[in-house]
Amino acid sequence: MRQQLHDLLACFPRLEETIRHAQVRMLYRRWREPGFRQWTDERARLTTPWEWANVPAEPGELFFGYYDKSPWSSDEDKTIFHFRKHARDPRVEIRVFDRRQATCRIIGTSGTWTFQQGAMTQWLPGSGNSRVIFNDVDQGRHVSRIVGTDGTPHAVIPFPIQALHPGGQEAMSLNYRRLWKYRHPYGYSAPAVNFEPDQPLDRDGIWRINLRTGQSELIVTLAELHAISPRPEMKTVKTKVHHVMYSPSGASCVFVHRWFRAGRKYHRLFGMASDGKGLRLIMETELISHYSWHDDEWLLVFGTRNSQQAGYFEVNVLSGETRAVGGEEFSALGDGHPTYSPDRRWILTDTYPNKKFQQTLVLCDAARRRVIRVGRYVHPGRYFRSSRCDLHPRWSPGGAWISFDSVWTGTRGSFLLDVSALTTVPH
Repeated sequence: MRQQLHDLLACFPRLEETIRHAQVRMLYRRWREPGFRQWTDERARLTTPWEWANVPAEPGELFFGYYDKSPWSSDEDKTIFHFRKHARDPRVEIRVFDRRQATCRIIGTSGTWTFQQGAMTQWLPGSGNSRVIFNDVDQGRHVSRIVGTDGTPHAVIPFPIQALHPGGQEAMSLNYRRLWKYRHPYGYSAPAVNFEPDQPLDRDGIWRINLRTGQSELIVTLAELHAISPRPEMKTVKTKVHHVMYSPSGASCVFVHRWFRAGRKYHRLFGMASDGKGLRLIMETELISHYSWHDDEWLLVFGTRNSQQAGYFEVNVLSGETRAVGGEEFSALGDGHPTYSPDRRWILTDTYPNKKFQQTLVLCDAARRRVIRVGRYVHPGRYFRSSRCDLHPRWSPGGAWISFDSVWTGTRGSFLLDVSALTTVPH
């Protein structure tokens, strides 16, 4: 009966969304901790980008996006964020906060963005902290724009970016229309003449983009991925690639291949050289969730390995060897968005809302396996699925600050947290 109801609701996605959202709101009213909004460790200092830059705060939603990039410029004098004045605005502003000049400047707007990943806005390496790149739609095409911090447009690249090479000369791209259909919170609703939601598998996958010339090359296709260790469950068009991430040196990259069949999700982690050569299946398991690099060979992952319970571990992208990391207490926190500190001593991650609808911000001393809960922040039940607000914590280049998004104030906001008193303790 339960499965029949699930199958029936799957035929009416809007109805299913309404029912599930009502359930979440009901659970929030029942289980939330009355009066609780946030708790932050007294050794850390919490502030906002507005306060950090010494500019007046404006009403609206301020957020950054994903955990695999940083809002700070390399000299840490500027930060970039997305801002939406009204809840129904179809575009977001790209804002640069300058703490030395005490200014907040609008340098552009984007019509291709999500709450989870923003417009993939990030600093362009090699530009001397003077240029930013972000995704947009232009004349019916999904593109990316390179804009100066003074708002001067420099280039329109005929593809949106997914991952940016650490050297700044190239990027990886994928089909955000396919993501919109099969992974709604990460795709773009704006139609595009250069992408289709169900593009043929031999014409869809990952593109390598030259940011100087705009030239592109489809370096791996979904059809190729389906031909590697094929499984019967792959006989479906509900397939996608996601989470492309360059290694620290930029010599290689990893990505996850997922497909859906009969209500189940399948996961495979792939690696390849940044030019697409040497494509290899690193691991295939029940769950590969979020990951980040430790160095050019080892990748920190939350998922399952050897049929064990899900947790954090590292996998060697060349050999497939795995090793434990962080300890049992760390893995027991559940799925999160992990990154190593610049000195590789600390792992920063977060949790999804618990039974009380509270998210936790966490630091783990990787060598000593010591877990520090830095803060807890309420996640009201009205933020649901595509509108949810994961903390997605990110490091500043020097490792003294953390940036994260949260809705603990009752509206979507971005916060900066000085954790130097926690991370500079002796080994």
